[in-house]
Amino acid sequence: MAITLEVCFIANGKGSWVDLHPSTPLPTTETSQDVVDVLHSVAVPEGAIALRVTTSAEIWTFYVHPDIGLVPRMENVGGEVTEFWPSNARLGGIWEVNHVLPDGNLLPVVYVEPDSNFQTGSAEVLTRMKVSVPGGFMAKTPTTIRQWNWFADAANRNPVPTVATSKSGGVIDLNDHPVTNVTYWDACAFAEWAGVGIPSDAVWEHAARGNDGRRYPWGNDPPTDDKCWTSILKQKDGTDDVHKRPNGASPYGCLDMAGNVWEWTSTYHK
Repeated sequence: MAITLEVCFIANGKGSWVDLHPSTPLPTTETSQDVVDVLHSVAVPEGAIALRVTTSAEIWTFYVHPDIGLVPRMENVGGEVTEFWPSNARLGGIWEVNHVLPDGNLLPVVYVEPDSNFQTGSAEVLTRMKVSVPGGFMAKTPTTIRQWNWFADAANRNPVPTVATSKSGGVIDLNDHPVTNVTYWDACAFAEWAGVGIPSDAVWEHAARGNDGRRYPWGNDPPTDDKCWTSILKQKDGTDDVHKRPNGASPYGCLDMAGNVWEWTSTYHK
């Protein structure tokens, strides 16, 4: 199998991948160096948000930053192909892009820079350790009922109800509430369909806290209603809209990383 190349465009709220046929013929082999050569030679069309390189072994996806081009950048260093992930400062701050799902719907993701010396845990935790976390992209919010139902429709699963009745008798729109009662294997099935990964504990924590040692995603100030939805503040039972508290965003722009629901990670704990 030779290398294939696609680019992604968004139109009318939907995304789609189309084949890209560069003026220079693509390699008939598919080594890692071939992938690097393709990335360095191809001109990404104007308006494209991502580029995808497929070989028989794997799929490489790169997002297009308006200032610096493809992220991550691939280089051959000493015979080894290496990914270079820029800092958020290099990107000009928080970078939010759209990940296109198989049905064309859009999943907002944010860029999280790498950290080779991330300190896990707070000062009160005895099991703190320093770890290296890679750069990558993470969903901006916990998976919502709307997003889950896109998957349920594609996978022939029962959809989750999108409305509920409040204690006062009103109707609550649940589409932008986080989905609940999801097993780890359910989460894996959604992630595989969506083409995203489930983060490890360290990657999740780094996305939530950044690299300045803060206690909460928004800083060190105690939780308040404008930053998180939690029973600590004696709020109503149930979940809430994941977009309602931008003041609680993490340093990378992730929302609801404190309060609302528990989230799965890929780390196994005995």
